[in-house]
Amino acid sequence: AETFTVEGYNSLFRHFLARMRRKSKCYSKSVEMLKYSVTLLMLKWNQGLLAILN
Repeated sequence: AETFTVEGYNSLFRHFLARMRRKSKCYSKSVEMLKYSVTLLMLKWNQGLLAILN
C-alpha cells in the first residue's frame, strides 16, 4: 500500500510540474527551488481538497 501512495504522488508531481517530467526543457537549477515548487503544489492541492470536503 505504501508503494501505491508514493507512485501516486510521483504521478501527481509529473503531471503538474514540468521540472519533474523526463522529456522537458524545464529543470530545477537548485534544490531549494525544487522544494518551493513541490511545497506550492502540495499547498494548492490541499486547499482544493479542503474546499471539496467543506
